[in-house]
Amino acid sequence: MSKVNPVLFVVTANVPPQMEDEFNEWYNHTHVPEVLGCPGWLSARRFKAVEGAAGSGAPKYLALYELEDASATETEELGRVRGWGKFTPHITDHIKRVYQQIYPIITE
Repeated sequence: MSKVNPVLFVVTANVPPQMEDEFNEWYNHTHVPEVLGCPGWLSARRFKAVEGAAGSGAPKYLALYELEDASATETEELGRVRGWGKFTPHITDHIKRVYQQIYPIITE
């Protein structure tokens, strides 16, 4: 069995306030299930800033995905569902990062 090197894929973004409900509905019920249907994408959690985002320019929304390894970001399946869909022209402060685990997970 090959060694799995799990990574964390982090996405942050802002969307205009008048689009937040529609954006969250799409993200939670369309985008996340599509992404989790791609090879190597294990889990997803989303967060909304309750402090520090309003008026500061910092992104309000954060999505954390756990991947088997960084190669999961390069599959054809992900290429078909990647992106913001109809929200693309409205997204601001958009950042994607991939973090590799540097400490082993302690399971005992």
